Amino acid sequence: MKRTADRRFLAVVCAMLLMTALASCGLLLANGAGASGAGADDEDYDFSVFFGHAEDPITVGRIVLRYKAETGVSIRPITTDEDAADGRLLARYLGGANPPAAFAMPSEVAGIASGAGIGWRFHGRGFAADRRVLADLIGAADAGAPEVDAFVEDLRMAGYGEWRGFIDKLDAYIDGAGYAAGTLNGKAYTFAGTKGRFSSQLNGIFAVSGAEPSFVGVTLMDLASATSNNDALGLSRLSPTPQAFTSVAPVLDTYAAALEVYTSHIAGRYASGVRGDDFISPDIYSPEYTGTVFAEHRAVFMPFDSEDYAVSDAADATQAGHIAILPVKMPYAEHWLSGYLGAVGANKSIQLRTEYSLCVNEQSSPSDTEAARAFIAWLLADTESTDAVQLGMTAYHESGSELPLLTGDERDDEGGMAAFGEEAYDGLLPMLSDPEWLPDEIKELRGAVFERWLSSG
Repeated sequence: MKRTADRRFLAVVCAMLLMTALASCGLLLANGAGASGAGADDEDYDFSVFFGHAEDPITVGRIVLRYKAETGVSIRPITTDEDAADGRLLARYLGGANPPAAFAMPSEVAGIASGAGIGWRFHGRGFAADRRVLADLIGAADAGAPEVDAFVEDLRMAGYGEWRGFIDKLDAYIDGAGYAAGTLNGKAYTFAGTKGRFSSQLNGIFAVSGAEPSFVGVTLMDLASATSNNDALGLSRLSPTPQAFTSVAPVLDTYAAALEVYTSHIAGRYASGVRGDDFISPDIYSPEYTGTVFAEHRAVFMPFDSEDYAVSDAADATQAGHIAILPVKMPYAEHWLSGYLGAVGANKSIQLRTEYSLCVNEQSSPSDTEAARAFIAWLLADTESTDAVQLGMTAYHESGSELPLLTGDERDDEGGMAAFGEEAYDGLLPMLSDPEWLPDEIKELRGAVFERWLSSG
């Protein structure tokens, strides 16, 4: 009890010291009612930066304190406490007497073109992998070894056929039945002859939940439809008609085939999992449970959605810095997939959209714009204030390897495909409780799902 009380006391003291430091650097918090932070305007600073809601005030305070310590340049940061206030307050500050020299612009601001500036904060989906597990798998000395970088890149670039073969061989390796890893991106790999500290704890490949539809429902259906013959929004606008069947049938086939693979190699905390009643129980396979499975190195891959992704509290303190981001690969059929990146491009990409961009206020003085550009360059390269997931998504964005990711409002507004996805997940839910899937069952399901979707229109 005393030890717990001591830790709480230290946490409170640390928080008080940090808040004192933030106050000394003139942190200004703005909200819908106006600006607060008395005395901030009286502090000496070289220029101001509007961060809005792109980062929390504590992180922003750490950023500007560290930048001043490294460069001697003092920045007055402006943050908001709610995302909805960003556009209105940004316009107010830009039109004020002392406008910010740089600003984080949300993806939707009236009067400013979407996509302006340099992408900085992203919302994305993919697989997370612990580089230490990957290092163990190939016998690398540590997670930062160059061969781990090469392994991650070959996993990213591998086609679906190579990926599918790798999964089967990885499953055999975890079970102690082989060492050949197969070919990835045209390169042959062999698993380490002796399992390491992290790989020895594996009992499955994927930390997934059948009870929570964010991956097995929404993500896989969005991926199946994102690169179809129609563009992403066009497919979403489909109304339930018999003519739409030619477009949605291959989407459902792709979705069902991917779902079967990603729920056939399930990891658990104490033993490997299988599709069944436990798998679809929110009391057993909850998101918290699968997060712990991944954190305890029972699984190699875990689906992530950056909007709510966080390394589990059960993970050791260093895990976040070892995360690699990889695509969720899909069995696209090239003969019907004609849009966006094609099957090859799609399977080396993650779903991504830019949430915030960093912009220089060109109306500022030449000295301020030059200083703002220097700060943005520093911030984009700053790994201390950017978690591994954001860094990974930045790399995909810079390489052009991204698939469209609709916002929740866009999915709701477009209706058709989102409604179809819900029907598909509801129809497949009983199959997630069945360890064995048969091809004929999938065909029957496709027809039943389509009929329900058609009748709902």
